[in-house]
Amino acid sequence: RLIFKDDGPGMTEEVKAKLFQPFFTTKDPGEGTGLGLSVSHSIILEHNGTIEVESKLGIGTSFVIELPIASTSESETETPTVVPVTQSLNRKARILIVDDEPSVRAFIKTILTKNGHTAEGTGNPEEVLSILEQDAYDIIFLDVRMPGISGIELYDRIIQRQPTMKNKVIFVTGDTSSLDVKAYLANHNLLYITKPFDRKTLEDKVITLLSR
Repeated sequence: RLIFKDDGPGMTEEVKAKLFQPFFTTKDPGEGTGLGLSVSHSIILEHNGTIEVESKLGIGTSFVIELPIASTSESETETPTVVPVTQSLNRKARILIVDDEPSVRAFIKTILTKNGHTAEGTGNPEEVLSILEQDAYDIIFLDVRMPGISGIELYDRIIQRQPTMKNKVIFVTGDTSSLDVKAYLANHNLLYITKPFDRKTLEDKVITLLSR
């Protein structure tokens, strides 16, 4: 068990409820990504642990982390679990992240690199075609809504120049309420994740694409 305490200003119940959500932050724009606690929460859960927070306004906040310790006898007698290759993420990919939000790029890159992938990002959709001419990528994460050119327009340009990238794109969108976007993604059988998304959702999409 690990306990971290501070004597800061504390937080409201509303903030506590959103604390582990990806991209949630109480800091001013540009001063925080809202990813630290979300990533920490995911890692702790993956190790069958728990993290709890207690906070009172004007008094401070404490985080309590509990992680299990496997006994020697358990580790010696336990039958190893056979995990399919596609689920174990044995195949490592080179991935390009195209999103104009730095926090989203950082979050995706953090998850991908922790899984052993090579990830690079750009916030400028206009430079993507030149990037693809210089380097080869196994997967592209492509934001639907970006300034200057939409992700869908950019996707069309990409596959015109490089048809082999047709099934190597995962769209990132907060715009699934748009009938046009829904129809396009469905008609082209394209993978996508919806903001806000968590670590497992992203990892599952990568597994799905790599197993195609």
